[in-house]
Amino acid sequence: MAKRAKKTTRKKTSVWAQVWAFCVAAWGFCAKTLPKTLPFLPIVIVLAAAFWFFHLTKTDYLAKPNSQGNEASFLVAPGDIVITGCSSPETEQFVREIYLAGIFGLTEPVNGYDLMQQPIVERLRQSPYFSGARMIYYPKQGKVELHVQERVPIARLPSGLYVDIWGVCFRPSAPAPGRLPAVSGWDGIAHYVPGSRIPTEYRCMLRIIDATKVGGAVPFPTVSEISLRPGAYSIEDGVEMRLADGREVILAWNGMGMDTDAVDEAIRTTEREAMLERLRKVAKVLAMPDLSGKRRINAQTDNITVSD
Repeated sequence: MAKRAKKTTRKKTSVWAQVWAFCVAAWGFCAKTLPKTLPFLPIVIVLAAAFWFFHLTKTDYLAKPNSQGNEASFLVAPGDIVITGCSSPETEQFVREIYLAGIFGLTEPVNGYDLMQQPIVERLRQSPYFSGARMIYYPKQGKVELHVQERVPIARLPSGLYVDIWGVCFRPSAPAPGRLPAVSGWDGIAHYVPGSRIPTEYRCMLRIIDATKVGGAVPFPTVSEISLRPGAYSIEDGVEMRLADGREVILAWNGMGMDTDAVDEAIRTTEREAMLERLRKVAKVLAMPDLSGKRRINAQTDNITVSD
C-alpha cells in the first residue's frame, strides 16, 4: 500500500482541527452580532475562504511538488504500481521483473514524483515487445498506473520470433493463441533478433495474413505459410501461399512490393484494394466444388488458372 512520505519539518496541527476551530469561533461571533452583520456575511465568507486557501498553500497542504518531493508526496511500493494492458499474467510479470526491477532497480518504495521522472515509458516504447506505454500518477490516492500496449503477433519466423503488422520482430512473453502463419524465403531472415524489422518489400506477406485471418477483410481458407517463390528475382514475381488443407496459391498484384510507409494515403488505398480484389477472386475459385483434386492455383494475374 502507498505510504505518505516521511515529514522533515515540525509536526503541525491537523488542518481539519484548524478549520473546525475557525468555524466554532465564527459561529459564536455571528450568533452575537448577526442582526448587525447580516448584510456583510457573504463578504466575510469569501474573505475567510481566501484566507484559508492561502494558509493551506503556505503550509504545503496544497503545495505543488518539486523535484525533491514534499510533504504531499507518497512513497509507492513496486508491488503497488498498477500495470494495465497486459494480455496475460506472464506479460505483467515480465514488465515487473525485467523492466521495473531489472532495468530500473525498483525493489523498494520510491517517491511517486521521483518515479514519474524515470524514463520507464520511453524504454517500454523503444522495446521490441511494446508499441506504446503511458504512466499516470494519482498523488491523492498514492497510486501509479502503468499502461502498456503490447505488440500483436500476426506471423512467425522460422526461428520462432513473432512479427507484428508493422514488421517488427519480437520474442513472445506469452504464447500466442493458436498457431500463427509462417513467413519466410528471403536472405538474412535467419539472423533476425528482437527489434529487427522485415524489409518493406516483404511486408506485403503480413498484409495478406491480416486480410485473410479470421474476421479479416476477405473470408479465406486458413493460411499456414507464405514465402517467396523459389528462384524468384523479386517480390513482384509473386509469393507462394500454403493453405492448411494442403493447397497452394501463387499470388501477385500491382504494387505489392511498395513501401507503404513512404507513400500517401491514396496510393496505399489503391495498393490495398488491388490486393483485396485479387484475394476475393482467389477465394471464389477455392470455393468452387468442381475443382476437387486441384491443388495449385496461379493468381499472378486476373486470369486465374488451376492445376493438379
